[in-house]
Amino acid sequence: MKKTIIALIGPGGQGKSSTIKLFFELLKANYPNLKIKMINEDGDITVIVEINAIKIGIESQGDPQSRLGKSLKLFVKEECSFIVELNTLSAKHLLELLETVMNQ
Repeated sequence: MKKTIIALIGPGGQGKSSTIKLFFELLKANYPNLKIKMINEDGDITVIVEINAIKIGIESQGDPQSRLGKSLKLFVKEECSFIVELNTLSAKHLLELLETVMNQ
């Protein structure tokens, strides 16, 4: 299954997590029938939403040693068509992580 990944990459403190959380809030506001599966809500969020049978995985935690790898595995398992996440390291690190997840 083809996946589209939208990743915000950059140093800490630049608003990546806030942007992803705002994206989730906008989805809730604009799609009142949105199906929500909240996985983590501890300041950062891990959530899967479904709009018209399209699943979107959203992760707002992407610091080194974070749960990002675990979340990506879950989004693949849950057959999310779109994945929105962040990473404070680099595009190279993200690609390596994605390759590892997709090859398991």
